[in-house]
Amino acid sequence: MTEPYLVQTVHVRGRRPRLLREHLDRLERSHAELFGERPHFDAEEVRGRIVRLLDAERYPAGLSAGVRLELRNGELDLRPEPVSPYRGYVLRALRPAACSLRFDIPFLPHPTSAGEAVWATAGEIAAARGFRTAVRIDGDGLRAGADGAPLFTVRDRTICIASTPADVTGRLAVETIRRAGYPLRIETTPADQLPFPDELFYVDHRGVTALERCDGRLLMAVIAERVAREMERIWEKP
Repeated sequence: MTEPYLVQTVHVRGRRPRLLREHLDRLERSHAELFGERPHFDAEEVRGRIVRLLDAERYPAGLSAGVRLELRNGELDLRPEPVSPYRGYVLRALRPAACSLRFDIPFLPHPTSAGEAVWATAGEIAAARGFRTAVRIDGDGLRAGADGAPLFTVRDRTICIASTPADVTGRLAVETIRRAGYPLRIETTPADQLPFPDELFYVDHRGVTALERCDGRLLMAVIAERVAREMERIWEKP
């Protein structure tokens, strides 16, 4: 097994990396907390590397893409993710069916490859049961995440999360929800003691993904769609 490394994926549209400084800050802080030494990366230098990478890969500038930042032993590697069919933050057309699984993530809240490996295993278990996505139930019995991202729960137009997101796009989603005027609160009651949600959605560098079903229950995507529209509106404002 190789030593765990830190990872972030940046949304890039029109060769403009979004929230790059915030992604780099998260990598730097986590490296300092886990390994005792804080590197510093110049955002403009990394931005130039991202543009050159996408140009070399001939990625179309009009669409969105992801660029993966991998921090190993103080060195930052860049890897292109597949081109997105979308432009900017959107409600993704894919609405996966999910099942709930109880598991823990190592090194939380840091974004490590070890955490990714646990999520990949959870995804394989979900697929073996006929689902596309795993919803994580944490040690307190809360719906804490899906597909490696924080999970937002909607009941009666109130949005709940298990804890304040540590990840960059999760924090953007929280800001978006507050600007849109929806009540947002931290959930403290185990999922099995509450009515089933109206909606479940998560936010990552690709945009907003609303679950179609979870544990056989049909879900809506009304507020998830509004959050996606507002996220892109906030970003595109001068």
